[in-house]
Amino acid sequence: MHDNPKAAAKAAKAYAKATRPWYKKKRFIVPVALIALLVLVAALSGGEETTAAADDTDTTSESNEAAKGNDDSTAEVGSKDAPAPVGTPVRNKSAQYTVDSVEVRDSLGDFGNPPAGKYVVVTLSIENVKDETIQMSMEDFVLEVDGTEIATSSEAWMLDTAISYEDISPGLTKQGTIVFDVKPELAGQGVIKAQAFISMDEPVYLSLQ
Repeated sequence: MHDNPKAAAKAAKAYAKATRPWYKKKRFIVPVALIALLVLVAALSGGEETTAAADDTDTTSESNEAAKGNDDSTAEVGSKDAPAPVGTPVRNKSAQYTVDSVEVRDSLGDFGNPPAGKYVVVTLSIENVKDETIQMSMEDFVLEVDGTEIATSSEAWMLDTAISYEDISPGLTKQGTIVFDVKPELAGQGVIKAQAFISMDEPVYLSLQ
């Protein structure tokens, strides 16, 4: 045993220090605290980056929506998305078309057959914009309304102004009438698709309003 009490106490203190758990020793406490601090900083930075990324995504989505809206607003007049209004001319490679007037009728004259619904009488002007003669006929026109396509009515022959199979010389304009038999609730609505029956031209679209 130790004869010197001070020496014994010093030895006991040294033993206790040597046997202290590793996580209570100063040389371990400082690095652990530093690691914890780094983890916290990384977590906070990650949260900020996630928020920034989300903000960027929202901004991109808004930009895309705005671009889409601009595309709609700049659609070419006479296209399916922007049919030409009454009185507005629109052309393809062969002809320029203009809807001059639209009239809803219950009959086309004293000797004509009554409509199944309502007659929609459309007066158009067609100008030849090519350097050669073109032909026009009633078959050049289709009415698109309520998700359906309606062909011209043969009852149009009751009108003196009905469009028939005619030639149009270069630079000349002819006016004529086409007729559609339409459900009463849809009369005066829809869009006319105009395209020369025997040509490869792109169709143009004309509103009835």
